[in-house]
Amino acid sequence: MCAKASDSSNKYERILNAAVKVFARKGFFRSKISEVAREAGIADGTVYLYFKNKNDILLSIFTTKIEETFARCRDAVAEMDDARSRLECLLEMYLAEFQANPDLATVFRLEFHQSRRFMPESRKTRFRQFSNLRADARS
Repeated sequence: MCAKASDSSNKYERILNAAVKVFARKGFFRSKISEVAREAGIADGTVYLYFKNKNDILLSIFTTKIEETFARCRDAVAEMDDARSRLECLLEMYLAEFQANPDLATVFRLEFHQSRRFMPESRKTRFRQFSNLRADARS
């Protein structure tokens, strides 16, 4: 049973990582589920075991991948003593995270900011989290 849960988690991650690559390369609207599946090395129908549709994949990228990035930034900033150090750390972490994964940076920059298909609350929540992180760094 543990192997099955691990395999399931692995496929979920593979699909997300593949979607980041495909969406960065082709753009969200021009990408197809079949291309994401091919990039992940799975059958097209397997994607639908984990996600409702392409929009669900994109939303999951933001709620999973971006949250992981924010969490690493929050943890690093929390260790700093003064506001200047926290701001410098936040900026360095933010740039390092997206430099290490340029495809995620592309998807975040292009799709998150331009997509009209996201629930407004999801967008507000993510921006609020990032704004709170910047505010915490300043205080």
